[in-house]
Amino acid sequence: VHNGLVIVFFSLYSLSVNRYKRINYLDKKALRRLSSRDALTGIYNRHRFEEELRRAIKHAQRYDTQLSLVLFDIDNFKQFNDKYGHLPGDELLIMFADIIRQNIRKEDLAIRYRGEEFLILIRNLELDLAVSVAERIRRQLEKKRIQFDINGIVWNVTASCGIAQYPVHSNNIFKVIEYADKALYYAKSMGKNSVVTYDQILSDANRQGK
Repeated sequence: VHNGLVIVFFSLYSLSVNRYKRINYLDKKALRRLSSRDALTGIYNRHRFEEELRRAIKHAQRYDTQLSLVLFDIDNFKQFNDKYGHLPGDELLIMFADIIRQNIRKEDLAIRYRGEEFLILIRNLELDLAVSVAERIRRQLEKKRIQFDINGIVWNVTASCGIAQYPVHSNNIFKVIEYADKALYYAKSMGKNSVVTYDQILSDANRQGK
Protein backbone atom coordinates (compact mmCIF):
# COMPACT_ATOMS: atom_id res chain seq x y z
CA VAL A 1 0.00 0.00 0.00
CA HIS A 2 2.82 2.34 0.95
CA ASN A 3 4.59 1.70 -2.35
CA GLY A 4 1.36 2.26 -4.24
CA LEU A 5 0.78 5.61 -2.54
CA VAL A 6 4.34 6.67 -3.33
CA ILE A 7 3.85 5.79 -7.02
CA VAL A 8 0.57 7.72 -7.14
CA PHE A 9 2.13 10.70 -5.40
CA PHE A 10 5.09 10.88 -7.78
CA SER A 11 2.81 10.40 -10.78
CA LEU A 12 0.65 13.35 -9.71
CA TYR A 13 3.77 15.38 -8.94
CA SER A 14 5.21 14.63 -12.38
CA LEU A 15 1.95 15.63 -14.08
CA SER A 16 1.87 18.86 -12.07
CA VAL A 17 5.48 19.72 -12.97
CA ASN A 18 4.91 18.98 -16.65
CA ARG A 19 1.76 21.08 -16.67
CA TYR A 20 3.62 23.96 -15.00
CA LYS A 21 6.43 23.70 -17.56
CA ARG A 22 3.96 23.70 -20.45
CA ILE A 23 2.08 26.73 -19.10
CA ASN A 24 5.37 28.52 -18.44
CA TYR A 25 6.55 27.75 -21.99
CA LEU A 26 3.30 29.03 -23.50
CA ASP A 27 3.43 32.16 -21.36
CA LYS A 28 7.00 32.89 -22.46
CA LYS A 29 6.06 32.25 -26.08
CA ALA A 30 3.11 34.64 -25.79
CA LEU A 31 5.31 37.28 -24.14
CA ARG A 32 7.91 36.98 -26.91
CA ARG A 33 5.18 37.43 -29.50
CA LEU A 34 3.73 40.45 -27.71
CA SER A 35 7.13 42.06 -27.28
CA SER A 36 7.77 41.85 -31.04
CA ARG A 37 4.36 43.19 -32.15
CA ASP A 38 2.91 46.67 -32.34
CA ALA A 39 0.03 46.72 -29.86
CA LEU A 40 -2.31 48.67 -32.16
CA THR A 41 -1.82 47.21 -35.62
CA GLY A 42 -0.54 43.73 -34.81
CA ILE A 43 2.38 43.98 -37.24
CA TYR A 44 5.97 43.89 -36.06
CA ASN A 45 7.59 46.70 -34.09
CA ARG A 46 11.04 48.30 -34.37
CA HIS A 47 12.57 45.84 -31.90
CA ARG A 48 11.69 42.90 -34.15
CA PHE A 49 12.80 44.88 -37.21
CA GLU A 50 16.32 45.26 -35.82
CA GLU A 51 16.54 41.51 -35.19
CA GLU A 52 15.24 40.60 -38.65
CA LEU A 53 17.42 43.21 -40.34
CA ARG A 54 20.57 41.63 -38.94
CA ARG A 55 19.48 38.22 -40.25
CA ALA A 56 18.51 39.65 -43.63
CA ILE A 57 21.86 41.42 -44.05
CA LYS A 58 23.77 38.21 -43.29
CA HIS A 59 21.64 36.35 -45.85
CA ALA A 60 22.13 39.09 -48.48
CA GLN A 61 25.90 39.07 -47.92
CA ARG A 62 26.12 35.29 -48.07
CA TYR A 63 24.02 34.84 -51.23
CA ASP A 64 24.79 38.20 -52.90
CA THR A 65 21.17 39.34 -52.95
CA GLN A 66 19.45 42.67 -52.39
CA LEU A 67 17.27 44.15 -49.66
CA SER A 68 14.73 46.87 -50.32
CA LEU A 69 13.68 49.21 -47.54
CA VAL A 70 10.26 50.66 -48.34
CA LEU A 71 9.22 53.50 -46.05
CA PHE A 72 5.59 54.69 -46.08
CA ASP A 73 4.07 57.71 -44.38
CA ILE A 74 0.32 58.44 -44.36
CA ASP A 75 -0.22 61.89 -45.86
CA ASN A 76 -1.77 64.61 -43.70
CA PHE A 77 -2.21 62.24 -40.77
CA LYS A 78 -1.94 65.00 -38.16
CA GLN A 79 -4.75 66.95 -39.85
CA PHE A 80 -6.82 63.76 -39.94
CA ASN A 81 -6.30 63.24 -36.21
CA ASP A 82 -7.08 66.88 -35.46
CA LYS A 83 -10.29 66.74 -37.48
CA TYR A 84 -11.68 63.35 -36.46
CA GLY A 85 -9.86 62.40 -33.26
CA HIS A 86 -7.46 59.67 -32.23
CA LEU A 87 -9.87 56.71 -32.42
CA PRO A 88 -10.56 57.20 -36.15
CA GLY A 89 -6.83 57.82 -36.54
CA ASP A 90 -6.14 54.45 -34.95
CA GLU A 91 -8.67 52.83 -37.31
CA LEU A 92 -6.81 54.34 -40.25
CA LEU A 93 -3.48 52.97 -39.01
CA ILE A 94 -4.98 49.50 -38.56
CA MET A 95 -6.52 49.63 -42.05
CA PHE A 96 -3.22 50.64 -43.65
CA ALA A 97 -1.34 47.92 -41.78
CA ASP A 98 -3.87 45.38 -43.15
CA ILE A 99 -3.34 46.63 -46.71
CA ILE A 100 0.42 46.25 -46.32
CA ARG A 101 0.09 42.78 -44.81
CA GLN A 102 -2.11 41.62 -47.70
CA ASN A 103 0.37 42.78 -50.36
CA ILE A 104 3.69 41.40 -49.19
CA ARG A 105 5.18 37.92 -49.29
CA LYS A 106 5.73 35.66 -46.30
CA GLU A 107 9.48 36.29 -46.43
CA ASP A 108 9.00 40.06 -46.27
CA LEU A 109 8.52 41.99 -43.05
CA ALA A 110 6.11 44.84 -42.25
CA ILE A 111 6.90 47.12 -39.32
CA ARG A 112 5.16 50.04 -37.70
CA TYR A 113 8.26 52.19 -37.66
CA ARG A 114 7.14 55.36 -35.87
CA GLY A 115 3.74 57.02 -35.56
CA GLU A 116 2.11 56.91 -38.99
CA GLU A 117 5.26 55.59 -40.68
CA PHE A 118 5.47 51.98 -41.82
CA LEU A 119 8.59 50.19 -43.03
CA ILE A 120 8.65 47.11 -45.24
CA LEU A 121 11.74 44.95 -45.50
CA ILE A 122 11.61 43.24 -48.91
CA ARG A 123 14.08 40.44 -49.45
CA ASN A 124 15.67 39.39 -52.74
CA LEU A 125 13.76 41.56 -55.22
CA GLU A 126 15.05 43.90 -57.90
CA LEU A 127 14.32 47.58 -57.37
CA ASP A 128 11.62 47.77 -60.05
CA LEU A 129 9.73 44.88 -58.44
CA ALA A 130 9.98 46.49 -55.01
CA VAL A 131 8.57 49.67 -56.56
CA SER A 132 5.68 47.61 -58.00
CA VAL A 133 4.85 46.29 -54.51
CA ALA A 134 4.92 49.83 -53.07
CA GLU A 135 2.77 51.20 -55.90
CA ARG A 136 0.19 48.47 -55.39
CA ILE A 137 -0.05 49.33 -51.68
CA ARG A 138 -0.25 53.06 -52.44
CA ARG A 139 -3.03 52.59 -55.01
CA GLN A 140 -5.08 50.37 -52.73
CA LEU A 141 -4.95 52.95 -49.96
CA GLU A 142 -5.79 55.72 -52.42
CA LYS A 143 -9.01 53.90 -53.35
CA LYS A 144 -10.19 53.94 -49.74
CA ARG A 145 -12.77 56.56 -48.82
CA ILE A 146 -13.18 57.14 -45.10
CA GLN A 147 -16.27 58.94 -43.91
CA PHE A 148 -16.40 60.05 -40.29
CA ASP A 149 -17.93 63.48 -40.66
CA ILE A 150 -21.65 63.78 -39.80
CA ASN A 151 -22.07 66.08 -42.81
CA GLY A 152 -20.93 63.34 -45.15
CA ILE A 153 -17.50 64.75 -45.93
CA VAL A 154 -15.23 61.97 -47.20
CA TRP A 155 -11.51 61.93 -46.44
CA ASN A 156 -9.39 60.71 -49.35
CA VAL A 157 -6.54 58.77 -47.76
CA THR A 158 -3.13 58.70 -49.44
CA ALA A 159 0.44 57.84 -48.51
CA SER A 160 3.91 58.76 -49.71
CA CYS A 161 6.75 56.29 -50.03
CA GLY A 162 10.55 56.26 -50.28
CA ILE A 163 12.65 53.26 -51.31
CA ALA A 164 16.37 52.54 -51.03
CA GLN A 165 18.32 49.30 -51.44
CA TYR A 166 21.12 47.46 -49.71
CA PRO A 167 23.83 47.16 -50.99
CA VAL A 168 22.90 48.99 -54.21
CA HIS A 169 22.82 52.44 -52.61
CA SER A 170 25.19 51.71 -49.74
CA ASN A 171 26.88 48.86 -47.87
CA ASN A 172 25.97 50.68 -44.67
CA ILE A 173 22.42 49.67 -43.73
CA PHE A 174 21.95 52.79 -41.62
CA LYS A 175 22.72 54.87 -44.69
CA VAL A 176 20.15 52.87 -46.64
CA ILE A 177 17.50 53.69 -44.04
CA GLU A 178 18.56 57.34 -44.23
CA TYR A 179 18.27 57.26 -48.03
CA ALA A 180 14.79 55.71 -47.88
CA ASP A 181 13.83 58.51 -45.50
CA LYS A 182 15.21 61.12 -47.92
CA ALA A 183 13.27 59.54 -50.78
CA LEU A 184 10.10 59.63 -48.67
CA TYR A 185 10.45 63.33 -47.93
CA TYR A 186 11.26 63.96 -51.57
CA ALA A 187 7.93 62.34 -52.42
CA LYS A 188 6.25 64.61 -49.86
CA SER A 189 7.87 67.70 -51.37
CA MET A 190 6.72 66.70 -54.87
CA GLY A 191 3.05 66.72 -53.89
CA LYS A 192 2.64 63.52 -51.83
CA ASN A 193 0.78 60.34 -52.82
CA SER A 194 3.72 58.92 -54.79
CA VAL A 195 6.56 56.40 -54.64
CA VAL A 196 10.11 57.74 -55.00
CA THR A 197 13.36 55.77 -55.08
CA TYR A 198 16.72 57.07 -54.00
CA ASP A 199 17.82 56.56 -57.63
CA GLN A 200 15.32 59.23 -58.66
CA ILE A 201 16.84 61.72 -56.22
CA LEU A 202 20.32 61.02 -57.62
CA SER A 203 19.04 61.31 -61.18
CA ASP A 204 17.30 64.64 -60.50
CA ALA A 205 20.39 65.96 -58.74
CA ASN A 206 22.55 65.04 -61.76
CA ARG A 207 20.16 66.76 -64.16
CA GLN A 208 20.13 69.91 -62.05
CA GLY A 209 23.93 69.79 -61.86
CA LYS A 210 24.12 69.82 -65.62
